[in-house]
Parts: sequence; structure tokens; C-alpha cells
Amino acid sequence: ALHDLDGLVLSKCFQLTNESAEIMLKRNPNLQTLSLLGSIKLNNNIFQLVGQTCKFLRSLSLARCLQVNDKALE
Repeated sequence: ALHDLDGLVLSKCFQLTNESAEIMLKRNPNLQTLSLLGSIKLNNNIFQLVGQTCKFLRSLSLARCLQVNDKALE
């Protein structure tokens, strides 16, 4: 199992859901960089999840995550 990573790139993981991302993020709380580019099943709840679990995050890419939009930032 992968634990204690500081960077993770999961580009075009079309089946990645918020639920599976939550498991991965909780197991890797020290992430500094995270790219979920093109993970089309993720939605705006990913922001709360990342904020709660990734306290050291410096870089986040959610490009082409079609269900993620700026309404989550309001």
C-alpha cells in the first residue's frame, strides 16, 4: 500500500470518485502536490475533502474535472 507520499499524480483516472479519493487522501496526509486532472467523477465536495486531509498541500490541479466548478469556493 502507498502511505506517506508527498506528491501524487492521478491524471485521467476516469473512475476516481470522491469516496475513493477520500481513502487515498486520508492515507497520505503529507501530500504537498496533488494532480487529479481529468478525474471526471469528482465533484465540488473534493475541496472540503482536500482541505480537511491535506494540511501541507501547496499545489492542486483539478483541470478538466468537469463536475468541479467555482461554486465550491463561495
